[in-house]
Amino acid sequence: MKNYYTTQKYIKEFIKKRFKTNDKYLSELSYKFITDFEYYLRNRTPERGQKPLNNNGLMKHIERFCKMVNLAVRLEWLDRNPFHAYQLRFEKVERHLTPANLIEKSGNNIWISTNRQKTNEPVKVPLLPKALAIVEKYKDYPQALAEGKVLPAAGDYRQYG
Repeated sequence: MKNYYTTQKYIKEFIKKRFKTNDKYLSELSYKFITDFEYYLRNRTPERGQKPLNNNGLMKHIERFCKMVNLAVRLEWLDRNPFHAYQLRFEKVERHLTPANLIEKSGNNIWISTNRQKTNEPVKVPLLPKALAIVEKYKDYPQALAEGKVLPAAGDYRQYG
């Protein structure tokens, strides 16, 4: 729910800045309203201590807005859906660990080197002994090897090793 409240806050900010009013009628929603809202979010100055929205975060706000508009259509508050022609554009994010993410530092310590998912900032994390034991257990697992991953995909773990 907190994400919906944040989306609502952004919509209210947008309406206030763009239209110099506190509210709009549902019947005033249009494709242009949606694309202007997207443009607003892309160029919005973050509040102190916040980072600008990245594409996927921005798309999540528009997706939540779309769900509310779809509900309004189902409730027959709107005759047409202005999101009908709008296309959400999420960027593909790689989430599985690959052997290239494992680096060896001095003293046989293995570290995970990757980028944070939301901010894409680089991060290095030490691999603790229990995690290293799991990596070692699945290092020759056929499915993981075929996909170029360190571990098999969730749900594909079978008794192995």
